[in-house]
Amino acid sequence: MPYSRSRSRSPMTSSYRHERSYSPYNNDGYEENGCRIHVADLSINCTKREIEKAFNKWPLIEVWHAQASCFAFVVLRQREDGQQAISELDGRYIGDARVRVSSARPRTRGGGGGRRHFDPNMYSVVHVSTAYANCNRNNVAEMIYPPPIQPSKLLDASEWMDDQVLDALTNKIINDRPNTYTFTKALAEYVISQDAKDLPLAIIRPSIVGCTWHEPIPVDFIRN
Repeated sequence: MPYSRSRSRSPMTSSYRHERSYSPYNNDGYEENGCRIHVADLSINCTKREIEKAFNKWPLIEVWHAQASCFAFVVLRQREDGQQAISELDGRYIGDARVRVSSARPRTRGGGGGRRHFDPNMYSVVHVSTAYANCNRNNVAEMIYPPPIQPSKLLDASEWMDDQVLDALTNKIINDRPNTYTFTKALAEYVISQDAKDLPLAIIRPSIVGCTWHEPIPVDFIRN
């Protein structure tokens, strides 16, 4: 079972990756009131002062620290400062933990989750879940367990709740799970089982996913 809320993936590997692309930043976090940055994988002992110190070379508007969940949002005044901060601090240490620094996701509007598209020529669908999707259970069978909250209701809530409200409710929502990674993996399994009943679908739950020993691209580029 994952041992810490400070990691968003499996407990045996650290995850230093960018969700949307290989670029160290994207425009999603840029807002009229500054550049909004997400800092993940902070130590549980990290303080707001340490985060402010890490970003002190750039003009700050705000630092919002969710210490119990080991992440923070930092708002800088200028887009250019945000780009530089992400480039310089991603994968570096803040306090005693190596952190991930990226542009904060935008608020979802207009039916979050996007449209569903299916390829008519598709032969099979393989969904890569995780062995820890049901880590809150003592015994796990080869079945899809119903979630404590309907994913559609969670998406609806994200439409009108701001980030601070959602972040404040995170621990209550995930309940006895160690992090949002395992919780959302379980939600994904359920959504797929409901929406893809007529598709040739397989769900696998690997215990660990890592890079290969040798690839055409440098191994250290695969930050997993």
